[in-house]
Amino acid sequence: MKVNSLLTAKILKFDEGALKFLKDIEGHMESNGICFKLEFSLDPNPYFKNSVLTKTYRKCGDDEDFLEPIG
Repeated sequence: MKVNSLLTAKILKFDEGALKFLKDIEGHMESNGICFKLEFSLDPNPYFKNSVLTKTYRKCGDDEDFLEPIG
């Protein structure tokens, strides 16, 4: 994640400890064709109870590249 310039700007110093436990990132479009879901899979760690963290985004308007977070 840190080699991508867009992502590097979003990673704060206090995030780095939790990122050491990141196993995988998966993304997929929901069956409705409007929502995109990102799932972050983690090894057991002191930062999160859940082993999978999920963030859902919704497509906005006709621009396929623009997503807004839901919730």
